Amino acid sequence: DTFKNYFDPVYDHIAVISNGSTNHLLSSNLAGPVPISASQANIEDDLEHEIKIVWIKSTNTMRVYFDCELRLDYTDDIITNIFGGDPILYFGMVGATGSLFNEHRACFENLYFLENTPISDVSICIGDSYSGTSVNQSNADSYNWTPITGVSDPTIANPTFTPSVTTTYSYTYGDNCGDTYQ
Repeated sequence: DTFKNYFDPVYDHIAVISNGSTNHLLSSNLAGPVPISASQANIEDDLEHEIKIVWIKSTNTMRVYFDCELRLDYTDDIITNIFGGDPILYFGMVGATGSLFNEHRACFENLYFLENTPISDVSICIGDSYSGTSVNQSNADSYNWTPITGVSDPTIANPTFTPSVTTTYSYTYGDNCGDTYQ
């Protein structure tokens, strides 16, 4: 939110709210408000900024990043407590300007759900190679296969494997903010 209403802080801010409310004084305000940027109070600069929202299902944690900096960390079983157990959720962004106007624009460049691509066990004979594995992730900016012995290029999604002994390979991948996922 980049417009100061009577219930808002003086800085451009971000919060996690429920039911579309913009009033931070109500119980529908779940977390925040916090400054949206750690380095500038006003982000209205005609530049595009990256927002990354991560939901970690195993801990019921939502993390909100602005320009790759963690700005808000919220933990709660929102599927049960807000959505009544319905796993099909809707999300959006709001900003209130009273009767004035202020442009808030969002472009979803990547919308994905972090699910590791399963790798099937493959048996190959000594001297043979295998290139049928691809773990292409829509949000990946980098890949790292381990161990690297017998891997044609450990930095791509679909290397060729030529192990000389029985080997178990695994991979991690990173996004453009430098976060790594297994």
